[in-house]
Amino acid sequence: MLAFVSAFLRASGVQAFESDVHPLVAIQEPEANLHPLMVSAVWDLVQRLPTQKLVTTNSADLLAAASIDGLRRLVRDTDGRVQVFMVPNDQMSLDDLRKVAYHLRVRRGTALFMRVWILVEGESEFWLLSEAARAMDIDLRQEGIDCLEFAQSGLIPLATLANHLGIEWQMLTDGDRAGEQYRQQAEPLAQAGLGRVAVLRDHDLEHLMWNHGYAGVYRQAAGITGKSRRDKAHDVIPIAIKMHSKPRLALMLGDAMRASNSPGVPKPLAEIIEYAVARARAHGP
Repeated sequence: MLAFVSAFLRASGVQAFESDVHPLVAIQEPEANLHPLMVSAVWDLVQRLPTQKLVTTNSADLLAAASIDGLRRLVRDTDGRVQVFMVPNDQMSLDDLRKVAYHLRVRRGTALFMRVWILVEGESEFWLLSEAARAMDIDLRQEGIDCLEFAQSGLIPLATLANHLGIEWQMLTDGDRAGEQYRQQAEPLAQAGLGRVAVLRDHDLEHLMWNHGYAGVYRQAAGITGKSRRDKAHDVIPIAIKMHSKPRLALMLGDAMRASNSPGVPKPLAEIIEYAVARARAHGP
């Protein structure tokens, strides 16, 4: 690959193209058989080619290096037809593009290859959904599903990008005031694209797990043994979070869900995961 690009650059430098000639170079998977550290070097050379360039890739590193207006997502449907998705010019603000570039393309580029996104608020929801899927013997990534946190990048940029790129998504939000605000943001985007909004009846995921048989995990994490006056969810959960943090509690709950005497994955979480798997599989094997 490097030899080809170098030779092309030398040749084009010796004999310039006519003004009305616009050659097209098609390159398939330039990252093939390359060490990850070499991928950026290859892309730098490809960008220097004085031609139109059509590059197909399975590399998240190349996606991170390319500009978003040059990306085309190819999706083969169950009938064998290939659909092309892109972000139209001026459809996303510069600020939204910056957020997407940093929080998704650069840090989680593989998400752009997925069929379905589950959008959650933060890290604890990410771990809890992942652990719940494991308890159901489901590998989300193998199914083509990624769980993305929108707390830092914002909900609207991620959902908008998913709509443009033909990626189905569903948002899971708490049943509190902040969750209601997220619902109001997400519903117009869901109606305009490929989205679905799921709102918990419980105040948050911690109360959901407490109410579905996992109160003992929080009591243990809070160091509460035996009977206590302060043995209600609104008393115990904050103590457990203070002592262990929400992400750590999510992993502890994952262990509890996989235990032999487990109450099982709470139905609301199971429904979220099952819906995502069904939508991912609807796109074909």
